[in-house]
Amino acid sequence: MASEEGVVTRIDGLSAVVRTVKSGDCEACSARGFCSDAGREMNVTALNGAQACPGDRVRVEIPTGAFIKAMGLLYIFPVAALLAGALVGLSLGGDNHAALGALAGFALAVVFVRFRGRRMGAMAVYQPRIVKIIRRAADPGPPPDAA
Repeated sequence: MASEEGVVTRIDGLSAVVRTVKSGDCEACSARGFCSDAGREMNVTALNGAQACPGDRVRVEIPTGAFIKAMGLLYIFPVAALLAGALVGLSLGGDNHAALGALAGFALAVVFVRFRGRRMGAMAVYQPRIVKIIRRAADPGPPPDAA
């Protein structure tokens, strides 16, 4: 599971917006450009099953399997459709047909990904979720060391 810690900034119905600080995992992620971010901080909309409130420090997770499926749909499927279209076009009549088939396959894949992505995005399994409240906003936290 991919997880991050952050602070709840606002509640939107059953979801919460959580401000997190990008970690090393974010920098290595190929989908990092799709997150809404401003420098090192980014906002993540997550399901609020833990009933967190604004100001609470929370742990947000997204299941790895769901993340891999979404990335496969986004990156692998369009390339596979492009290649399939090119092969169909090539079998129908040469290089020009192969190029047109590749464009048609890719265009169909983009349309499919757009609609399927919307449906997947609405499914709870593909959404980040708050799994733990680390510290409530009113909680002063642990006492400082008396060393």
